[in-house]
Amino acid sequence: MIVSHSQRFLFLKPRKTAGTTVEVALSPLLGPGDRATLIEPEEESLRQVNPGVIVGQIRYRHHLLPRRLRDHSTLSSAVACFGPGILDYRLISMSRNPWDRAVSQFFWSMRHGDLREQDFDQQRAAFRAYTLKWAPRTWLDPLYGRKRQRTASAAGMYSLGRRVMADYFIRFECLAQDLHDLGGFLGMPPIALPEKRFKSTQRKASRPWQDFFDADTRDLIARECATEIALLGYGFDDPMPKGGPLHQRD
Repeated sequence: MIVSHSQRFLFLKPRKTAGTTVEVALSPLLGPGDRATLIEPEEESLRQVNPGVIVGQIRYRHHLLPRRLRDHSTLSSAVACFGPGILDYRLISMSRNPWDRAVSQFFWSMRHGDLREQDFDQQRAAFRAYTLKWAPRTWLDPLYGRKRQRTASAAGMYSLGRRVMADYFIRFECLAQDLHDLGGFLGMPPIALPEKRFKSTQRKASRPWQDFFDADTRDLIARECATEIALLGYGFDDPMPKGGPLHQRD
């Protein structure tokens, strides 16, 4: 997450959307007093920030309980931390075809095992079990802590209730162009991608992501991610979005 008081924007980072790459690209724009949450140490060493920018956990109290903002914290958490005035900032987030992202999330979550060495039938069976367990949102999600971020939908990152609050989506499939155009949206020069793409080597799938799905898992992602699919115009057979990047709040 990035909170830029100097430029009046908030960057919300869903998982598996190239968010760290974008966060590194945005960091040089920050000024004194702006905040950014930590990324992985090997990635943090490549981030360039100006003097006075605060990089680290953002701690606050909510209903007298200690809380902190992390790299994948939600808009509702940012509001709890900074107050409703943060909604006057331009809210930037990211998107990715939900079916593609589900496969990427699966490989990332299983990265410490031998999944990449297994044959495709084993990978597909493991993906089905993982997706049926973690993709649906349930009332138990708050008890799972950070594991709740394995749910398929990313809409909760940038929504309050059922209302989508993001003003601009950097689409994974149009990453360079949307980041370039974000500069104009923010009243700045065009923004370029870093030379290095982060976390891009974890997924070693040799098959198209569509091949990992059966009817049950395909329909499950469609139901859970209906907001994103409608908002950005994603489809299962065509990975490219038909909508975005600008979004008008209701």
